[in-house]
Amino acid sequence: MSGARIAEAFGRAVRESATLAIEWREEKRRRLFFFRAGALVLVQSNLKSESPERIAERMPDLDADGLRAAVAQVRVDEALGAVTGEVLLHPGAPAPAFEPHDAIALLWGASERLPRWPDETFPRVVAVHAPLLGRIPAGAEITRYLLELDGSRPVEDVLDFGPDEPRQIANALAVAQVLGALVASESAEVVLVRGSGAPSVVPAPAPAAAPAPAVASGARTAPREDVTVDDIADLIRGELHVEPPAATPAAAAAPT
Repeated sequence: MSGARIAEAFGRAVRESATLAIEWREEKRRRLFFFRAGALVLVQSNLKSESPERIAERMPDLDADGLRAAVAQVRVDEALGAVTGEVLLHPGAPAPAFEPHDAIALLWGASERLPRWPDETFPRVVAVHAPLLGRIPAGAEITRYLLELDGSRPVEDVLDFGPDEPRQIANALAVAQVLGALVASESAEVVLVRGSGAPSVVPAPAPAAAPAPAVASGARTAPREDVTVDDIADLIRGELHVEPPAATPAAAAAPT
């Protein structure tokens, strides 16, 4: 599922302060998400249904800032929900424009589309990434609750005993998992030590080889020469507005 690969790439870009472009494409349809030092600085799409004009028609009461935020949210929602299509990463690709968005807030807005934790897992906060939990706009009570997860309870109990509806807790867990702020207890690289003083980090043994930065599992990294600022700018300026062709009656009647 390409949406899951985009979610993973988003999380790593934020967590590792990466500069890159994340591209989803299917034939001539494109979505592009540019990160600069871990900040989402541009969201682009050439799908007509995701154009500002179409979204303004559906949401006529929005002002200019509200429309810009809504356009970004729609594009992130649809990208994370994509089942088909190819995901490519373009490390170091500079954005041709600067329209910053809160990537974590956009993930939260699309949290229903993110992968759920398996029932048999035991979520644990990873101390080195705990500050990311505070950036999830789920509310102070849920943030405090997530910070207390130590891998001693399965997901079922975590949802049942949370300070909000299980659906909200599940959404917060999903975003935290994408960001790498929570892991399953058996795979935690660090643990959070509590006591009378400030929490401290106890590192686990270092892995044999560090993972390549900002590359999502299952995603393909395009060679640097495959994408240039001019290529991306041409795509954006072109506003191709390409949607998949509707099936003709004859095609619909054809056997599969």
